[in-house]
Amino acid sequence: MLILAHRGLSDIYPENTLTAFRKAYETGADGVELDVRMTRDGKIVVFHDEDLKRMAGRSERISDMDYRDLLRINIGGEKIPLLSEVLDIVPENKWLNVEIKDRMASYPSVDMVVSRGLSAFTVFSSFDHELLEDLMRRFPSLKFGYLIGEEHKENSIKLIEKIVKNKPFSVHVPYQAFQMFPEEAEEFCSFLKDEGIRIFVWTLNDIEFFRKIEKFIDGVITDKVMDFVRFLRDGSA
Repeated sequence: MLILAHRGLSDIYPENTLTAFRKAYETGADGVELDVRMTRDGKIVVFHDEDLKRMAGRSERISDMDYRDLLRINIGGEKIPLLSEVLDIVPENKWLNVEIKDRMASYPSVDMVVSRGLSAFTVFSSFDHELLEDLMRRFPSLKFGYLIGEEHKENSIKLIEKIVKNKPFSVHVPYQAFQMFPEEAEEFCSFLKDEGIRIFVWTLNDIEFFRKIEKFIDGVITDKVMDFVRFLRDGSA
């Protein structure tokens, strides 16, 4: 069971920052989940939102700013990091889940991960399944994960057919699916696991609920890394 720190150790440190990622690895996470976007001047930065409103109280969009301008933005005492800076601190044999938020960031992100020799422990994920399928065709040896969200629930049969056909490394399911449609979610995940596809659940912070679905999944993306490390590694909740 892999423990992936959602945007780093984000319940304690500012999300998607170098400190949050370092602390997640130090705490015992198997890997970190992060988000990538491209700035106006072509830099790949690690940031979740389209704009700065939630994190910095400003209305500018990441894609409309040069990186030198982003460097001036204070995120809880931290700066917005480049993807290259995060890759430089990843410990050996630790996992990365790179969520592609911006199509323009996709190929440069893949190139950076591959050039640093980190691809064996990196999963590239996205809600944009067309983008993923293009990347899978171009980089068949790399690992890709389908992110499942609200926008996909209306075409569940087609989604399953597409996943089985394309055989991604993983499928990333919201934990709410197990609450709202428990039988369907369990059947869906069991079927995909039988097909050799790994199941990650996001963003799950409740240990008791995790116990109920543990047998259906291979990894958990969580804000509560320390809780899951204690439970899974040390045997205490």
